[in-house]
Amino acid sequence: MVPGIYTKLLDVDKVDLVIGPYATNMSAPAMPVIIQKGRVFISLFSLAVNSEFNYPKYFSMLPTGQNTKASFTEGFFDTAAAQYPTPQTVALVAADAEFSRNACAGARENIKKHGFKTVYDKTYPPTMTDFTSIVRAVQAANPDIVCICSYPLDSVGMVQAVNELGYKPKLIGGAMVGLQATVFKNKLGPALNGFVNYETWVPSKEMMLPSTAEFLKKYQARAGAEGVDPLGYYLGGWGYAYIQILGEAVKATESFNDDKL
Repeated sequence: MVPGIYTKLLDVDKVDLVIGPYATNMSAPAMPVIIQKGRVFISLFSLAVNSEFNYPKYFSMLPTGQNTKASFTEGFFDTAAAQYPTPQTVALVAADAEFSRNACAGARENIKKHGFKTVYDKTYPPTMTDFTSIVRAVQAANPDIVCICSYPLDSVGMVQAVNELGYKPKLIGGAMVGLQATVFKNKLGPALNGFVNYETWVPSKEMMLPSTAEFLKKYQARAGAEGVDPLGYYLGGWGYAYIQILGEAVKATESFNDDKL
């Protein structure tokens, strides 16, 4: 549905500006439409969607730096390499979708960097809901490390299946999207114990700027009534910031035009 939505916005509704949706799997199919129209495009948490297009008017709101694919699991594998005795073998599990494929490509770079051996590397269909068979297959391969590249509902299903089967590898987690959100943390509770996964922002004093505190105060006052993430730590600030950046760019462009006049 994504290409049709953006085509309607630009051709029928005649909007001046569009913004990217949240997440890789939704941003990637929008790119050909945006490129054809020559518009500026800022996406939110989209992993390497411009790696093939190399579109100069695309910008990504994602805290992973320039080596995007590998950075998503860099901390996970660095943590694995720091263990004693050092783990030797890895299982890679990923949804057959844009984000997971990109994240797994980066994971393979990190596996090679640390000299680990891959004993399982398979994808599952994005429509899968029961992950017991996947976890059993991974368990049979007997890896020291299990790196999972998954989207929110998959991540929840994986955590539940791992707990139901009592599977306890030396290290498990990686690039499991969704487990950062308050709703899933509340849902899974202690079932998350033992998973090592990424976070993009935590409310520490060192990272709590006055403007951030002001935003979160306003956000949290409204979030409950809107039925969304009540804390806003995972995506709230990022969502505000990428629209803010677009607005500042428009202001700068207007100022530039005024100077020319």
